[in-house]
Amino acid sequence: MRKHLVIIGIITLLVCAGLSGCNQISNLFLKNEEKLVGTWNTEGIWMDLPSVIEFSSNNTFRIEVKFGAINFSLSNGKWDMNDRILSMEMADAIPPTNYTYQFSEDSRTLTITDTVSSDSYVLKKQ
Repeated sequence: MRKHLVIIGIITLLVCAGLSGCNQISNLFLKNEEKLVGTWNTEGIWMDLPSVIEFSSNNTFRIEVKFGAINFSLSNGKWDMNDRILSMEMADAIPPTNYTYQFSEDSRTLTITDTVSSDSYVLKKQ
């Protein structure tokens, strides 16, 4: 009987230790659209100024540019991901800008490359 309790205790500890790391690997199972949702810091995409891009789950985004101590909203728009292309359509820009994209292994860094100019930008998730 005592052996059974020891074995059950060891199994319980192993299961708890194994499950404690589950949130660390959860990004592996997210779709790219789910990885994109959130707030990203970047420099150089718009007017070579630091900016923040907030991608929402309803396929909209907002860009805020920092100019010294002043923050202002540059644009709002819609985004879509299809066939390894991130398409961003700003409310005042036609046609949409298309980027190829690559997430880092931990999904905290996103590299986007303009499909027309081949300019690349690195975004870091907040």
